[in-house]
Amino acid sequence: MKVTINKNSTCGKVEVPSGEYMVALAADTGQLALVGGGKTHKIPAVRRRATGKTRTTSVALIPGGGSTYSIVMSTPKQGEWVAMLEVAGGGKKEEKK
Repeated sequence: MKVTINKNSTCGKVEVPSGEYMVALAADTGQLALVGGGKTHKIPAVRRRATGKTRTTSVALIPGGGSTYSIVMSTPKQGEWVAMLEVAGGGKKEEKK
């Protein structure tokens, strides 16, 4: 499944440049792998309890308010996984000297 990130982002200490990525789940390590541009970015993810099981795998990039975005991946066997992205420089204005 593909997801497009429009601005440079970070997830903890992992920097994710803007671009189009394929998303893969590594449930055993609790990570989402974003593959694109010849690089693989592994970002930490948390399993979220799903109210109902889905029959298909889906990925969504959901705005979380302000400079925060969530990547939500739902799978039939592994459940729902969420990773948070913070847009680089979001909400912070640089002072001019």
